[in-house]
Amino acid sequence: MSGALSMNQVILLGRVGSFNAATVGSGGDRVFNINLATTRTWFSANGEKKEATTWAAVVAWRALADVCERYVRKGSLILVVGELNNRRYTNREGDEVYATEVTAQRVFCLRDLLQNSQDRESSQDVIVSAGEGPTDLSP
Repeated sequence: MSGALSMNQVILLGRVGSFNAATVGSGGDRVFNINLATTRTWFSANGEKKEATTWAAVVAWRALADVCERYVRKGSLILVVGELNNRRYTNREGDEVYATEVTAQRVFCLRDLLQNSQDRESSQDVIVSAGEGPTDLSP
């Protein structure tokens, strides 16, 4: 559809459930895969607290993959800005697999929002984005 407005942007805030060390993809670029948990909380009609966790596959490429490998850890609170992509590939068993994943453009590694103020003074937030190194956000 020529000339139509469109936008593909995803923003996720969650905790890292697992990740793989950066590897070299089939095209020769470095890639870092993250499984990110986002949890939604609500109250039912009878006042009971409910939670649901959704897992998202996040992929960081090239320089961003290298920086994520340095800073991202299991349990880290991160904010990801990227775009939603679908891809199709053949796995080792020869089956065709369809995957939906977020291709990260920026990753913000955030200190735990629940830390006490003393821990907060010693920790740092780090901004990680493609083509840039980490930036210290400490006051």
